[in-house]
Amino acid sequence: MGKGINQEFKKAIFDVEPTALLEFYTLYHDYQNDSQAQINFHGGTNGVDGKIIFDGQEYLPLPVEADGFDILGDQRLPRAKIRFSNAGMYVSSLLRKFNNLNNAKLVRKRTFAKFIDGANFPDGNNPWGSANPDARMPDDKYFISRKVSENKAMVEFELVTTLELENIDIPGRQVSARYCPWVYRGYGCRYGYDKTSAGEDRPVANIDDELFVTGSASAGFNLNEEVVGAGNVFVNAQGNIDNKATVAACLNPRGLWSGSLQGGGNYALGDYVYTLSDRAVAGQGLTSNYYKQHPVYYVCKKSNTSPTLIPKLSPENWVKDACSKKLGACQLRFANDEWTTDTINQNQALPYGGFPGTEKYSY
Repeated sequence: MGKGINQEFKKAIFDVEPTALLEFYTLYHDYQNDSQAQINFHGGTNGVDGKIIFDGQEYLPLPVEADGFDILGDQRLPRAKIRFSNAGMYVSSLLRKFNNLNNAKLVRKRTFAKFIDGANFPDGNNPWGSANPDARMPDDKYFISRKVSENKAMVEFELVTTLELENIDIPGRQVSARYCPWVYRGYGCRYGYDKTSAGEDRPVANIDDELFVTGSASAGFNLNEEVVGAGNVFVNAQGNIDNKATVAACLNPRGLWSGSLQGGGNYALGDYVYTLSDRAVAGQGLTSNYYKQHPVYYVCKKSNTSPTLIPKLSPENWVKDACSKKLGACQLRFANDEWTTDTINQNQALPYGGFPGTEKYSY
């Protein structure tokens, strides 16, 4: 059976008394300008003519017919057709407002009734057991190529796959084999994005991929003098090098820098703080997620640092956690095998063929 199909769904196909197969649709009607705006509906098939809740999302009934989703064996790409009821001229109003829905994205989900949310049933409990939003066929993703026909009763569209989109430049975002295009710790980077809690946020290296902390599990860890400056390492009362057992023990989180001391006292060697950058606001605007402020970290390389000067304007006291934009920088963060005691990136691996940030994004 098809690769990628959930095991529970496979079992349900061979049930002695299988439940109804339901189809859910999500139409991203303004996908080119706002990729999050969506309309969720189901076709009202199998006698279900009210709203259905699946995976916490409410799908409203909208009479719809669809065909041509078959995967062909002669190398031709499927060109599905979908027909919407135009009652109240609802679909026609969408056409006028959103450029005939050209290049709008349509996602079809299919699952059995036994896997939908308990909220669909009178007592709030699914009679077949627990809801399972993962138990479904792989999602079908298409784009509206053109409007075939429109009248007061029905609107029909032709759908195409990503490979057949017209008037679209590929890639939409410039991709380089040598350099990562995402803002470090921003939405696309995925490393520490929106993470400011101790244990999830630790700074790693400077812009030249020089680690803040060096060493090994057997010899211990200490601050890297090449980064924080000669002599700026941990020593004991006798003046001898005082290596730490873990990487995390060398770096002490002090929270958000706000122009005043965090937690009292002066900043000490190995302390780190973060500020919030709005760089993504001006540079990236594909979805609302790009507008979130992302953290920028600084490591204290000189004890008794003055708390009144913002870290980026005080390079003699602070060193910035930065990324060289090369694959080696990803390796330091996602797959640093030398830091076997570091739970942040222990036993991780880089994906084949690209930067880790590209894994999550596809049509």
